[in-house]
Amino acid sequence: MSLHEPTPLGLVPQKRYQPQCRSVRTERPGRWARVASVSGVAGAVGVVVEWLSSHGGWVSPAIAAASAGVATRAYRTSRTVARRDALRFAADLHKDLTTGAVADARHVIGTRLYGDLAARGRVEDRVIECYYVLLWAYERLATGADVLKRARYVEALAVLSQAVDWHAVEIAKNIRILNADTELRIQGEQAIARFEQCFETLRTARIESGRRNPIT
Repeated sequence: MSLHEPTPLGLVPQKRYQPQCRSVRTERPGRWARVASVSGVAGAVGVVVEWLSSHGGWVSPAIAAASAGVATRAYRTSRTVARRDALRFAADLHKDLTTGAVADARHVIGTRLYGDLAARGRVEDRVIECYYVLLWAYERLATGADVLKRARYVEALAVLSQAVDWHAVEIAKNIRILNADTELRIQGEQAIARFEQCFETLRTARIESGRRNPIT
């Protein structure tokens, strides 16, 4: 068949489409159809359908259905990945409150507030440092909860709330006690104000620390 002889579809044969290519050249000079999709397969099928339609070709219902099916599967896959990442993010927020520097700071602050006189003396020099470690951890928790709430990841937010409830209550209670400690004299009005903002953020996200007064 000649390259200039019409095919049954009324199209001039082109070079075979290569799915691994990121771009497909159309018959129009200087025009490129970009393959941009969460699924390379979905993008490839979509390009073929678009190319046939734009050149007056007949698009088989089977091809159109296949394109829609692949796109739907790609969308569901992306949602599954997003759900998994949101749950992992919630788990990481819990881990942040219970390990590493935050766990050490909680021990120091707990000793300062509830230990005997000798134990309190051993940690006194670290109280201010650990106060800010706890405050920043609380801020990270509030920011993370707000992100999940705004993105409407209800399941991940529920997992987070269940996992961190008493941790958040305890940290908030200790921060408030330190804020009111006249001997310690926290010199940071902005830090105290930021804590109150975080407390309100957690309340609106329905994290346990924001549902009741952590002092009581």
